[in-house]
Amino acid sequence: MEAVIESQDSFKQDIRTLPETEQNRVMSSITELPGAFQEDESAFYASHLNQLENIRVGGEYELSLYALEIENGMNVLLTFDEDPIFEKLHITLYKLVRQNVTDAYLSVAEILTKDLEAEFNNNGERNRGTNQSAS
Repeated sequence: MEAVIESQDSFKQDIRTLPETEQNRVMSSITELPGAFQEDESAFYASHLNQLENIRVGGEYELSLYALEIENGMNVLLTFDEDPIFEKLHITLYKLVRQNVTDAYLSVAEILTKDLEAEFNNNGERNRGTNQSAS
């Protein structure tokens, strides 16, 4: 299964503040995720990722935002999405935090939720328009 790892600007800024050895440790932990997922999919989430809040978007979808603890309270906030049809794992890195992990998690979740809800609303309007023209 192919893995795609993307970093948001906020994560890039956060990781640049670390010494090079810590940067390497963080990136190593992240790049190990796809292999760990493929090795033991059933235990992967419980042993590697922590979903601090169960957040639903649009009433149907669960936000795939997780905290990956690196060490000494350092966490990477990321989304982890599996696409079984195209056999891809998509990991997006949002934030690197040492303190107030829950606050940072909820802040990222709020941004993602607003973006997804706006996307759902736009798709709904397009679909309604399409349905009306087809009638």
